[in-house]
Amino acid sequence: MTALVVKAPAGLGKTSLVIEKIKTSSHKRIEIYVPTLALAREIHAKLVTLGETALVILGREQESEPGQTMCQKHVLAGAIARIGYHVFPVICMGAQTPGDKFSFKRCEYFDDCSYLGQFESDARVLIYTHAYLPLPRNSKENTHPSLVIVDESFLSTCLLNYQCPRGRLEKKADEDVVIACVLSKVFSAVDERKPLLAELRSAGLTAEILQEVRDDISMGMSFNPFNSDEEALKNLPGEPRVRLDLLMEILEAELPTGRDESHGVSYDYEKKALKLHYRKPITRFRAAPDEPPIIVIDANADPELIRAWFRELTFKDIPVSRNAYVVQCHSSRGATASFAAWENAGPNPKERAAKNVAGLNELIRYESAGGKTKVLVAGPQKITGNPKKGIVPLVSCPPNGALAHFGALRGVDVYKEFDTVIIVGRNQPPIAELEDLARAFWFDSETPLGFAEEFVAERRPYRFKDPGKSMEIEVPVHPDPRVQRLQEQIREGESTQAIDRLRLIHAAVPKRVIVVSNIPLGLEIDELVDLKSLLYRTRLDRAWEQLRGVLPLNPAWLSKRFPDLWPTKDAARTDLRAGRKSGHFSNSIFIRSLTTLSYEYGVGAQKRRSHALSILPVHETKDALVRLLGVPLVVREGIGQKQNPDFHATYGAPKLEPMQAHGTATGG
Repeated sequence: MTALVVKAPAGLGKTSLVIEKIKTSSHKRIEIYVPTLALAREIHAKLVTLGETALVILGREQESEPGQTMCQKHVLAGAIARIGYHVFPVICMGAQTPGDKFSFKRCEYFDDCSYLGQFESDARVLIYTHAYLPLPRNSKENTHPSLVIVDESFLSTCLLNYQCPRGRLEKKADEDVVIACVLSKVFSAVDERKPLLAELRSAGLTAEILQEVRDDISMGMSFNPFNSDEEALKNLPGEPRVRLDLLMEILEAELPTGRDESHGVSYDYEKKALKLHYRKPITRFRAAPDEPPIIVIDANADPELIRAWFRELTFKDIPVSRNAYVVQCHSSRGATASFAAWENAGPNPKERAAKNVAGLNELIRYESAGGKTKVLVAGPQKITGNPKKGIVPLVSCPPNGALAHFGALRGVDVYKEFDTVIIVGRNQPPIAELEDLARAFWFDSETPLGFAEEFVAERRPYRFKDPGKSMEIEVPVHPDPRVQRLQEQIREGESTQAIDRLRLIHAAVPKRVIVVSNIPLGLEIDELVDLKSLLYRTRLDRAWEQLRGVLPLNPAWLSKRFPDLWPTKDAARTDLRAGRKSGHFSNSIFIRSLTTLSYEYGVGAQKRRSHALSILPVHETKDALVRLLGVPLVVREGIGQKQNPDFHATYGAPKLEPMQAHGTATGG
């Protein structure tokens, strides 16, 4: 198959553009594949609004109308699918006697089945979830598409990791001499810890022999139209299907590679189970008279990964600029264990985790401003929760905001009106889990994968909006570049997917992005801060929050006004120097959607100028400073205005001309 792969970040308007193209195209049948049913329904609604005929393909257990499931045997169908069998040849249409092609029977609801009937729809556009991509077309899907659109990444749908207990495999070996021979060679190599493929070749096994064995393996379940659902459920195997067919298919593909070690078969010595790793092919479109053009649209598209499913592809990258103010933590990787106390041993790590959670809640409270700012908090489900699995969040849901977890955000459009997104941690799988996915992805590769006990550190740069800034950080990477590519799709890709839920590209004003992890994401960063300052804000931030708009940067005054923050003027002076050194005063001091300007002011006959930060025009800044300091003073614009070409036109301020305060104010 061939494909056009388009890398287009969320918020670019690609879904709307696709829908417009569909409307004006001459294709008679178009199939769209999306990650979730919610996104499928969203696209369907937009198509119908434009007068297009479209249908969302629902699963057997979905309701066509309240109280009416698509399949009348949905309980049985779900049970069959969960133990690893294809549903259609078992309960829809199949052989009553295994191997007897003349004993085909049909379900009593076959002719009027809502589930099967939807595949015969006359709608021009059918919308599926990604789960259908690796499935064969059923007997009702006779109309082939002339255009296929795959929206968002489908990698997780097409990678399979399957575990077979050794005891169950050995029982199957007792049923067939040839299977017993193959399994004995497999387990011999496993027990002696020898390269599996080399051992199989030395035993005389070939891909042709394994194909014959696979062809002779029975599916293990047959169609029986006479049993009731209750009887069928009672007679179902109590354990998942033993995938001998998959084992043979994997080894059949691996033997010709020339590798000695197997990617697709590994062994868990602790659980005494054979693990199968497999990349499911996309076969739905192969039987079409003319192969349809396939368009893959994904914000994190990596052509080298997508190429595994398409022999030829054209890649188009659409670069964009996000309208966002980005604050990122540089001192913590944001590991889930640093927030989840139960994953830490000993009292000190648990105490730190509890403090970090309290800090997250303080950050959420501050950013949400009592519900005035709509905040999305996204992260691992152990931190932000997962209602479907009954996982309670560790953090508080912001008022007028939302919590969401990694893995459930792709294609979601409900957060586009939000003002701020907080990314907690990163979606990094353990190295063993990552390598299992890599085994599945490259199970048939000619080139051996490199496996490792642990990640290695590699320095990666941050991108700053200020071209004068630069910094690198150590990031955990996998030694094998291919495995690392896969990790970046899972880790960095999931964070950027969550960030782009706010539709930053066309945002009218900059939205806030806060990343509680030091993994560089390729975003242009405005501020890089340590974890403590990010969670609890600096003392200057807290002083600013109390003063609401104008902050004199005078050490003596700060220590007098805020003794709880700065017990001495030297302490305040240290913070001010650190702020100037980091450039923290140049753009923002954690102010939402506002421009911070610096002013110079003088009190009485003092020769040395003092400085202040303000979000107010010069006249109002002067009045506020007089009230705070309690003395007449002179105010003029500082460097902040010099860097802001619109300042004079906006506020009508004189250019570096001093302005004398009138009268004496009290207070402060």
